[in-house]
Amino acid sequence: ANPTGASQFTTFAQYSPDGQLILTAGGEEGRMQLWTSPGQGRRGFEVRQLVAAERSPATACAFAPDNSFIVTGNRDRQVLVWPVPPAKDYLDTRLIAEITNVEPFVETASRHVRLSAEIKNPLDDKGRPLLLPGNTVTLVIDPAQ
Repeated sequence: ANPTGASQFTTFAQYSPDGQLILTAGGEEGRMQLWTSPGQGRRGFEVRQLVAAERSPATACAFAPDNSFIVTGNRDRQVLVWPVPPAKDYLDTRLIAEITNVEPFVETASRHVRLSAEIKNPLDDKGRPLLLPGNTVTLVIDPAQ
């Protein structure tokens, strides 16, 4: 399912050779989204957004056989090479948050509900915080928890 607010993939949806990742593209802004594939007991989620400086729509893509990089082509006849993040950067990084407030109404047009959560922001192996102010994060709520 394509979550509300995510770009609709109209151009392509390509699985990685190992089936663990999916690259989707669509829209005129040239934005692509790299997702994890849903798995046993795990929902798929967005890993990265890939946006070329030229903002030309992507028309084709391919994963390297070893999943080390992705090659995309765009409408402006450019070929771009993107590194694939190591699996440890997105599969082993599960942060648990405590929801502190849920607004009592749903925005009807976007079907969004506003909530607040507190989360510890651990440091990566280089001493930098994993979550950076101003950046977008994906929050996956596990109904079984």
